[in-house]
Amino acid sequence: MERHVRSLERSIDFYVRGLGFTCERHHGEHALAADVILTLGQERIALSAVENAEEVIAQVPGPDVRFQHLAIVTRDMSMAVQRLQVLAPIPITRGRPQRLPRASGGATAFKFRDPDGHPLELIEFATGQCPDRWRHRAGSDETLGIDHAAISVSRVEQSIGFYCGLGFSVQTRQVNRGVEQGRLDGLDELEDVEVEVVALVASGPPSVHLELLAYAKPAAFGQRRDKRAPSRAADCLTWFGAPSMTCFADPDGHVNRVIARPP
Repeated sequence: MERHVRSLERSIDFYVRGLGFTCERHHGEHALAADVILTLGQERIALSAVENAEEVIAQVPGPDVRFQHLAIVTRDMSMAVQRLQVLAPIPITRGRPQRLPRASGGATAFKFRDPDGHPLELIEFATGQCPDRWRHRAGSDETLGIDHAAISVSRVEQSIGFYCGLGFSVQTRQVNRGVEQGRLDGLDELEDVEVEVVALVASGPPSVHLELLAYAKPAAFGQRRDKRAPSRAADCLTWFGAPSMTCFADPDGHVNRVIARPP
């Protein structure tokens, strides 16, 4: 993901000290047009400083179709949250990390925002449910890498068709519901929360996948971005593929870009 921020130094400090990323400043040698590349394991986030970022970073709740987050895998949730709290993240989850029911995957998760309001999630897989990609990931840090990018959508079948047209395929579909999901999403004032989660994967070796979040309770809402004119300041989901494509938007206005895989 290419993420836009108001202060590079502040964001670098947050992601490095709070989440275990390493920082690589660069001068155009990468295909990503960004000021800074942050690396965690085998995954990367690109940061670019933009003016008036506060005007485009909307701190919206999960059911709003402008919502999107990155999920970071941890091997030890308590240690990861303890390290993160030193930097006073903006919480989304109510209270402590939430362990979801087995029917929802059984993972423990905690959602929060970075200094600019971009949503993030820490996730620790349940015993026996950890995907091979993470079970064998080396490293001694509490955080291992980026598992997925998630975006809220208004019409799930339409979004599935759009991303399958880019070469993705449906890996799993499940419905998460209950009080734990409500607390995780900061929606605990509601009696019930229900969201369908659709995991889409690209062809090739396992990598960061895309999750579509289709809220039913409460129903998806919010003003969709104008897909005819993607904002240059909005976060951009960046995928390797061919042919390369400049910024374009999905049916809900989430900005995408396709770039050639580096040699």
